[in-house]
Amino acid sequence: MSTGSLEKKHLRYFEKVSEKQSKRLRTLKKEFYELVDIAWKEVLKSDAISKSTLRKVSRTSRKLTQTCREISGKLYPFAGLEAAKTHTEMNRVWRDFNTVSQHALLVFPF
Repeated sequence: MSTGSLEKKHLRYFEKVSEKQSKRLRTLKKEFYELVDIAWKEVLKSDAISKSTLRKVSRTSRKLTQTCREISGKLYPFAGLEAAKTHTEMNRVWRDFNTVSQHALLVFPF
C-alpha cells in the first residue's frame, strides 16, 4: 500500500486495523502449528495421526483459511483503486486467494 496520499489520521487508522488483524493471524497460526507439531509427533511415535488430532488440525486449518479471507476483506480496500485493476499483481493474488478459499474443504468450519 502506498501511503503517500494518506493523511496521518488515515494512516494511523490503517495501522491500527492492520495490527489488530496481524495479531489475530499470529494467534491462529501459532495454534495451527502447535497442532501440526502434535500430529507429527504422533506419526513419529505410531505411524498414524489420531482421529482427534486430525479433526483438530482440519478444523483449525479451515478456521485459519476463513480468518485469512476475513482479514483480506478488511485490508484490501486500503489498497485503493490500483488494487482493483485486473492487471496488477495485488489484484491477481487477491483473486487467486478468494478463488481457492471457496473450495468445499475450506468453506465449512466443521
